[in-house]
Amino acid sequence: MTLKPWHIRDRTFAWGTRTYLMGILNVTPDSFSDGGLHDSLETAIAHANQMVPYIDMLDIGGESTRPGAAAVSVEDELARVIPAIEAIRVLHPDLPISIDTTKAEVADAALQAGADLVNDVAAGRFDLEMLPIVAKHKAPYILMHMQGSPRTMQANPVYGDVVQDVKKFLRDGVMIARAAGIEHLAIDPGIGFGKTLDHNLALLRELACLQEIATPILVGVSRKSFIGKLCCQPDPQQRVLGTAAACAVAIANGADILRVHDPKEISDICRVTDPIYRSNSNYVAPEQASIATIKNVGNSNPKPHQENTNNTEVGSDAQILPEPNLDSELDSDPEQQNNGLELADELVINIDQGSVSNELKVKPKKKSSKTSKKRKQTKSKASKNADR
Repeated sequence: MTLKPWHIRDRTFAWGTRTYLMGILNVTPDSFSDGGLHDSLETAIAHANQMVPYIDMLDIGGESTRPGAAAVSVEDELARVIPAIEAIRVLHPDLPISIDTTKAEVADAALQAGADLVNDVAAGRFDLEMLPIVAKHKAPYILMHMQGSPRTMQANPVYGDVVQDVKKFLRDGVMIARAAGIEHLAIDPGIGFGKTLDHNLALLRELACLQEIATPILVGVSRKSFIGKLCCQPDPQQRVLGTAAACAVAIANGADILRVHDPKEISDICRVTDPIYRSNSNYVAPEQASIATIKNVGNSNPKPHQENTNNTEVGSDAQILPEPNLDSELDSDPEQQNNGLELADELVINIDQGSVSNELKVKPKKKSSKTSKKRKQTKSKASKNADR
């Protein structure tokens, strides 16, 4: 099923072609993973700047929704999020910004200040004015499943069938939001929000069934406690690898958006997992270069280069990675100079022509006089040390 794309500022979200990353910016003193780290305007801006190269949208929240978190007043939440939205909007005019809130008044003010969409963990249940406000702004809306409230959700979560119960809740929520006049909707199964470890695993395992609702699917597993339990890791900031594994599973089962604390690391997960599970994945470098060269220079044990006997075709879906700069590493390590031979195993991919050509180049490389002098000096020093 092909979903209608979203167009936000200068970006098009073509659902199903790749995974989109939503970076998390908590301007709160008490969030479970990074509370207090970005609650000043300066630190919030600095952290946003670090994430921008790796994210497709930024989610700004001013109220913690960790288990047991106390409610925050509208005034306090506005004081936290509005300055951050305004400042980041000036610095990054084309970056889609999401406001993470359950309050209609905060959503209204944030959208006026420069936010583009609303991420509501309560799916409109905590504030009946939320859906009309979002519809008024014609903003995209992400609605999430949560059993109870942040203060009570982990007390004793019980379901008849967690997958089917969550699916029904989200389907009903989408129908209500559409009836309120909201056109662009996404759903979130709410991993960790009123769920046990087994509930979370079941939802990730059966995530694909939510595609029947016909909206983009957002998944937020980043640094969450179920990962800490599985990895025996009490420190949320040390759960990056566990998060990466859960994100890969989410992609494989149909996630369209991943909400993450560590977008730099998770972007690599997407770049590898998307081409495996999405037949129409498109990861071409921004410059859209027609020729990409990948070199492996200085391999001390080069494998014989195989001819392209499979008539491989490479089209616009080819993944193009930046060419690594290996010169500085080779110069600093004489052992990798291959005894005066430089091996350049060069794979040339012509995207426009849809062809692959391979060639192995071996070039004799003269030893510089500086290298010879250094080796003589090293030998001389070694002999003196041996005498001592």
